[in-house]
Amino acid sequence: MKKILITCSTAYGSSREYAELLGEKLLLPVSDVTSSDISASDAVIHFGSLYAGSVLGLRRVISKLPPSASLVVVSVGIADPSITVNADKIDGDIFRIIGEGFRKRTTTFHLRGRLDYSKLSAKHRAMMWMLCSFIKKKKEKTEEDMLILDTYGKRVDFFKPESIQPIAEYAIEMLS
Repeated sequence: MKKILITCSTAYGSSREYAELLGEKLLLPVSDVTSSDISASDAVIHFGSLYAGSVLGLRRVISKLPPSASLVVVSVGIADPSITVNADKIDGDIFRIIGEGFRKRTTTFHLRGRLDYSKLSAKHRAMMWMLCSFIKKKKEKTEEDMLILDTYGKRVDFFKPESIQPIAEYAIEMLS
């Protein structure tokens, strides 16, 4: 049986919640990417928050991943992955980070989390303010742009526990 490790990197909690739900479903422990022994794994399922075109903790996972191991990257953010352009952009950012060497062994999933402006760090509030300022100046705004502007400064919750089901099914296939 393959050794699968579930890791997560989160700043505000949604990634950890999803990772723990998957861990419960698969009867596997979840560990923070900084304290995980990734080098002994056959596969890693990494849940990471999306920040500025990057999945939190992904570079660390890649640096420790054995050459033959499989990688499942689960991004957690506010962008709606059912909009093809969003999923394609996230995938592009992920594959840019992992490089060609890991691309064939990597599968991606994208989930939506929560955003509560009152809990954001000063740095993240500033980043969101800059993003909104940039979007406001755009002549043509996408559906995602409008969502960002409409929810700016508010608490939004797109967390759906049932959305881990396809990831669980994929992991069960990996285990067999």
